[in-house]
Amino acid sequence: TGLGVKRIDKIQSKHSYFKDLENEYQFLKELEGREYSVGRRKWTYKIIDSYSELETISFNEDIQTIGIFLSIEGLHALDCGMESSADRDTVLGNVSKLKSWENRIFFVTFSHHFYNELAGHARSLDSTMSKVIDQGPGLKTGFTDLGLEVLHKLLDTESGDPIFIDVKHMNVRTRREYYEILESDYSSEKIPIIVSHGAVTGYYDEAEKQALPGQPQKFNSGNINFYDFELLKIEETKGIFGL
Repeated sequence: TGLGVKRIDKIQSKHSYFKDLENEYQFLKELEGREYSVGRRKWTYKIIDSYSELETISFNEDIQTIGIFLSIEGLHALDCGMESSADRDTVLGNVSKLKSWENRIFFVTFSHHFYNELAGHARSLDSTMSKVIDQGPGLKTGFTDLGLEVLHKLLDTESGDPIFIDVKHMNVRTRREYYEILESDYSSEKIPIIVSHGAVTGYYDEAEKQALPGQPQKFNSGNINFYDFELLKIEETKGIFGL
């Protein structure tokens, strides 16, 4: 993994993932604007909160500035899906803290490799890894009550800019539930559907997959990947699909 033994031991001990997240954000803030030499050029970076801020970054022959935006992969970072059951007030309080950061978080990947007590995830590890790592809990579930609270709090505009949802790692049941929520509760909000890093199944939907077993051969039909009907929804919402 490239991680040291001390780091692994700390992660496996009872500690706060959210504190880790805050430390990573502070690390980024402390190094923002510092100049570094790479080869013959000097580089720096700026955390951006909007496209208009990105447009203000101009080319400079002496120093090149990289514009970056913030995202979070996996909402275990809210301190849920740990060894003990999540505390509702702690989880929702951590969402409030995220929305109060100086820099806006563009999106969060709601699910990840393992169940986080918020929403169902898709199988992401191959058969060899699955023999030693159990992804089973949560594979067939959708949103939990706590997950729905977190979802609406992230998308809420009364407490700050909305934090968009990345549907990568959700299973197809959870994704369908999310699309229905967007249509029923946020039809006027113009919320983009985001896939930060994804691939396709090659089928229009689950029904076509059942009707045409074994086809198409060039794609992986696991439900961590996306159906054609979802690609159309992403386009309709002016979303993003990262290949």
